[in-house]
Amino acid sequence: MASQESDRPWSFRAWVVVAVLFLTLASLIFVQARIAILQIQRQTREEVLTYSAAKARLAAELVTKRLQQVEGWLLWHARQEDFVTAARVITESKPPARQNEAPGPARPSASAMAGNLEDFLLHLVEAGGGVDHAVFFTPDGRLRAIYPPDPNIVGQDYSYRDYYRGISKAWQPYVSEAFRISSPPFGIETAVAVPVRNPDGALLGFLLGTIPLKEFDEVFAAVPSERESSLYLIDQSGRVVTSPDPALTMASYPDVSSLREAQAGRAGSTEEYSPETGKHYLTGYAPVGETGWAVLSVLDRESALVPAATVYEGMKVTNFWLLVLAGLYSGLGGLLFNRQERLVRENRQKSQELARTNVDLQKVNQELAQASRMKSEFLAGMSHELRTPLNAIIGFSELLHDDVFGPLTVSQREHVEDILSSGRHLLNLINDVLDLSKIEAGRVDLVREWVILRDLVGHIQGVSEALARKKGVTVQADLAEAPEALYGDVVRLKQILYNLVSNAIKFNRTGGTVRIRAYNLDKSDLWSQRLQYGFNQDVIRKGSTELYTVVSVQDTGIGIRPEDMKLLFQEFTQVHGPSQAQEGTGLGLALSRKLAELHGGTIWAESTFGVGSRFSFALPVPGQDGEAGHEKDEEDMARAVADDLPGPDNGRVLVVVVDDDPKAAQLFQASLQPEGYRVVTVSDGQEAVGLIARLKPRAIILDILMPGLDGWGVLKSLKSSAVTSSIPVLITSVLDDQKTGYQLGAADYLVKPVDRQRLLATVKRLCWEK
Repeated sequence: MASQESDRPWSFRAWVVVAVLFLTLASLIFVQARIAILQIQRQTREEVLTYSAAKARLAAELVTKRLQQVEGWLLWHARQEDFVTAARVITESKPPARQNEAPGPARPSASAMAGNLEDFLLHLVEAGGGVDHAVFFTPDGRLRAIYPPDPNIVGQDYSYRDYYRGISKAWQPYVSEAFRISSPPFGIETAVAVPVRNPDGALLGFLLGTIPLKEFDEVFAAVPSERESSLYLIDQSGRVVTSPDPALTMASYPDVSSLREAQAGRAGSTEEYSPETGKHYLTGYAPVGETGWAVLSVLDRESALVPAATVYEGMKVTNFWLLVLAGLYSGLGGLLFNRQERLVRENRQKSQELARTNVDLQKVNQELAQASRMKSEFLAGMSHELRTPLNAIIGFSELLHDDVFGPLTVSQREHVEDILSSGRHLLNLINDVLDLSKIEAGRVDLVREWVILRDLVGHIQGVSEALARKKGVTVQADLAEAPEALYGDVVRLKQILYNLVSNAIKFNRTGGTVRIRAYNLDKSDLWSQRLQYGFNQDVIRKGSTELYTVVSVQDTGIGIRPEDMKLLFQEFTQVHGPSQAQEGTGLGLALSRKLAELHGGTIWAESTFGVGSRFSFALPVPGQDGEAGHEKDEEDMARAVADDLPGPDNGRVLVVVVDDDPKAAQLFQASLQPEGYRVVTVSDGQEAVGLIARLKPRAIILDILMPGLDGWGVLKSLKSSAVTSSIPVLITSVLDDQKTGYQLGAADYLVKPVDRQRLLATVKRLCWEK
């Protein structure tokens, strides 16, 4: 009896212990599951915020690009000479008188007042620029011409409108708030306004183009969407331009922090509460350029976090249901942690695959770099091998052509001209291929100096005179607005400008003209050219200078089709029809673009098919970024703009030629001796050093690639001796390494084959400086 009574308390205590253990286990499972769910909820929230911010930025960039396209289209038309002339006539004429509603004399028609200006507006709308209305206003906000025509509003004052108030603040391009239009198709639109100025900068008025809001619906439709977030486009007045609900169009968007941040020009994401709906939203925001517009990507927080929120609410149960559902929570916790473990394993596997991919990419990059080096070495070697015989072919052909060895018959002169022309064409091809290879390999060093702009243009006019005369084309220079000098490598600048001028001549009509212009342009004005073909936005954006010199070459030729513009500046590509085949390599524009960008500038093209083309390049003007250290540039410029220096006297000035190639030495003799120079040649570098010390010539012509003591060794020896250090040395070699030559003390550097006239001019200058 006693033993039975003692067993009861033990059984009761055992039951209590088991119950406590079970409750403890259930509580631990509950806590673990809750922690895991909160982690998932927090991670999901951060992912949604990141996604919303990225989606808003992408949509804002697309809208910005669309507005910039319209702005560039309007600016291009506003700068056309004929458009400016018509605008000036309209601005200077009296506006039409306003009429009362009562019957009376009819108003003057818009076409009678606007004349040719409406024809330009018609072309602007119908040529595919993306605007459905084009309007011209005078500076006081009075409408003077419109297309499609609406005579009832010509002459009205629109200075109260948002777009007038916006553009008249600083007369810079302006994007207006959304507004309803009262003429067909009676929709909701926004407007882009740009100023119209005379060539001298005087304001004539402004040009305005309207864009239907449906354009932005199409832009938003192009934004990829992995989550059901809503995109809103808001104008600067806070009204909805585009949204998922058409009923909200033109309604005011709530004054929330995300909208204020985006309109202030900042991008990001945030969680915000709306008192109107009583909900929390995960919102990404981004500005639309500098227009004051904003893009919001909005997602309901509860919708984004619904799986975690549902489980979280299910945990608010009584202890009884906690015991009943302990197994369920345990299973849920297991599933959650299994998922986490699987994700970690997958991430580890992907990291390993990525590491292997990186290794493979590094191998490929190394192979590509090796291939690039081999290509560059091959091109350099082949170019040097080809330049050596070309040096003799072109040099002796020039001497024969110039009657140095006696007069030629008509037939002989024609054959010599063919040889000379073919040799120069082959030399141009070799030089272009080698230059492209060196630029791609990063081995081109610019020798910058102040170059007199009038001399540069005059030189190009001179060398292109024969081609222009053969084509029946006149090459004109308009340098009234040009600065005195341009800062850059004179050889490369001549290369760029000659490529543009020769193309303008070749693709011109017989009797046509080529016009060369130069002027300075602020960075902000230069940026308006960014939509033209070839314009490199990155180079200008990264540039620190605020002033650029623009050189343009305009022709009256055949023009370029719009679909062919994208082929410009591509290597080995010439844009013309089968009946317009032209001589050339297809490398000129591609090389010009790379050289302009090496200078920190850019190049671009504009063309109207059947009317003509204009190619322009812009180079930065040093000393405009506020940095110190430009005194030397100013001194160089002062020297460059000095009066022309006289040449050497007519006595027999001694020049020593150091070259192991007998043909090259003979060619130098034949070129210099008829001009009054006494030429002494020597083929051994060591012998040349002693000979020069004894003879003390007025100038030295030195080759680099020689057996024994090469040209570099000769140059070092000459510059280290007090007797010969002041004698100017002109390097002439098939090796193009100007940087090393100038560092060792060379006075000038010419790459073989050397143009005879350039050789004579260089030797004359060096002898006079001595």
